[in-house]
Amino acid sequence: MTNNFGRYCELNSQALIGVSESKLNQALVILRKLREERRTLWVIGNGGSASTSSHFVADLNKTILSSKNGSVRTIALAEMLALTSAYANDESFELGFSKMLENLAQPGDCLMIISVSGTSPNLLKAKDFASASGLNLISLVGSRGVDLGDQSTVGIVVPSEDYQIVENAHVAIMHWFVKAI
Repeated sequence: MTNNFGRYCELNSQALIGVSESKLNQALVILRKLREERRTLWVIGNGGSASTSSHFVADLNKTILSSKNGSVRTIALAEMLALTSAYANDESFELGFSKMLENLAQPGDCLMIISVSGTSPNLLKAKDFASASGLNLISLVGSRGVDLGDQSTVGIVVPSEDYQIVENAHVAIMHWFVKAI
């Protein structure tokens, strides 16, 4: 990495420009359909991606609420601290998100996984549940997460292995979704 801010901005810009606009538009179709059908978007991530998930929930529920079409019902599972820690303690951390989805998700819902690496066991178990249950799956990953992207209904890959750049791009993509909806 560089200590030069201009170069850092260039790397961020290159990563954003490298994201497939076709994939973004495919995800947008799913998000708009969720809103129209009053289905739920379940969003998961770990660490910084859990924070991005929470931010996305706030923007999709509140920011676009005033629009003529209404908000997208969106829930970040990482915000359910008591339930998350209960599953981690009583069963396993790996099963936490998938067990919550098993209890809460309905046919026609969608799971969005936000992850730089796309390799976290708890996220992959949730992916398996979503796939087996017929939920649409949107993944936002970095270049190390291409396998998860390939296994998703829509896999959006940020072409970088730098955690900060990928996380920055995920926030920009999230904001673009909100504007586009």
